[in-house]
Amino acid sequence: MLESDQREVEGFYQALSNLIRVHGAEHLARQYVVIRLARMEATGPLDFSDIQRVLARVVDARSWHPSWRAEALEAQESAERLLAEGRTVSAGDVFHRAAICHHWGAYLAKFSSEQKAEGRAARVPAYRRAVDCWTAPIEPVEIPFEGTVLPGYLHLPDGDYSSEPPPCVIMVNGADSVKEEYHNWARQFVRRGVAALTVDGPGQGEMLRVLPMRPEAWDEPMGACVDALSERGDVDAERIGIWGSSMGGFLALRAAAGEPRLRAAISLGGFYDFRDYRHWPLSTQLNVMEDLGVESLSDARAYVDERCTLEGDLDRIEAPYLVIHGARDDLLGVEEGRQMAAGRTGEFVNFEDGFHTCTNYNATLVPLMCDWMASKLLT
Repeated sequence: MLESDQREVEGFYQALSNLIRVHGAEHLARQYVVIRLARMEATGPLDFSDIQRVLARVVDARSWHPSWRAEALEAQESAERLLAEGRTVSAGDVFHRAAICHHWGAYLAKFSSEQKAEGRAARVPAYRRAVDCWTAPIEPVEIPFEGTVLPGYLHLPDGDYSSEPPPCVIMVNGADSVKEEYHNWARQFVRRGVAALTVDGPGQGEMLRVLPMRPEAWDEPMGACVDALSERGDVDAERIGIWGSSMGGFLALRAAAGEPRLRAAISLGGFYDFRDYRHWPLSTQLNVMEDLGVESLSDARAYVDERCTLEGDLDRIEAPYLVIHGARDDLLGVEEGRQMAAGRTGEFVNFEDGFHTCTNYNATLVPLMCDWMASKLLT
């Protein structure tokens, strides 16, 4: 990282500490300053009281990771006791809780710190322990791609699908989200008879520093996912859709433009051209820099300016696609959301009081996006 970047980063964390000391972490979470509180509730096994308790311990930026780590370790110890007693379902749920606490602990840990690395590393085995405990058909998978493998989980509906395999939706992470974070939403697709593949693509989750993200060619790793699903026989290769959240919403439409085997696509809080990227929170810009595998914030900003646009792509999307936007989104405006939906097969839904990715309307969002995808793939 450049010296100028380092100064900017140090200034960001100092300002963040001051904000937390003055206003409190929970207040800032409600205002979407330090974390999207509604997203924490919607996507993981944490309720509001859990989040309140952890955030009450956060008194500055330095205490963010230790507070979440303590909660994660306590959950892991509890899960081990439950497992020893033969209570596997409960153990799985608590291992899942531990994984998500590790994830959120890493989220605002200082960039390139040992704390951030520790939280990321601990998240994966804790979630894997949860999957091993549950009886639901969730299978760890590896997608061959560019000399390595993309790790993921295939969530299958219950029942015998040997005569008629279910359709499947590929779920694409955002700039700072990971496959483990999308467990709850994956299960909502499964409840509707649609299998779900949660996967870390290049530059995401476990693939950070393994393969760089190349947003302009996202159809290539997603094509590899379609290839792998086609070879299995337990999902219908002719009925595969794609869903993405935040930056993943942009990536999902890029993939749909270049991979004709995708039958439907959803962009939740995605971007047309990242026009306000330079004004995003610095923590998110750093995540994008790391995803892309470039060396500086200026390199990341130049990359986004030059290559992260859907211009010329929308009319190449043959499949139906849905763009979901929140009018109170702090990262992009309604105009950019509407522009994403302007392709021949696009649809647009705007939540007038919705935040980024509309997780503050989860009770309405889930049936909207999951039923829409099911209607396109099941008929």
